[in-house]
Amino acid sequence: GFYDFSPDPFPISTPLIAPFWTDLYTGYFGSLWYRVTRDSDVIGRIKEEVASAFPELTTFSATEVVIATWDHVGYCCSPSSPTVTFQCILATDGINSFV
Repeated sequence: GFYDFSPDPFPISTPLIAPFWTDLYTGYFGSLWYRVTRDSDVIGRIKEEVASAFPELTTFSATEVVIATWDHVGYCCSPSSPTVTFQCILATDGINSFV
């Protein structure tokens, strides 16, 4: 049932992006939101990060960025649990994509 939910362990057969693989629940408190941006400051920062991690891709420049934020969300089934805040950023230039 709901109160004993536990995610499947890795590896799993379904392709997915899992920035924080655990039992989270936003029903008690916390927020989850996302935004799509083409802000030049954000794109510039991502270009620097990608070039630092992948020196062979110095020409990468994202055309679109999705930023998802989980803010002070709690763990499943426990309204008194500690909260966590984290973010996942996806960037693409239409050819290469990075998380």
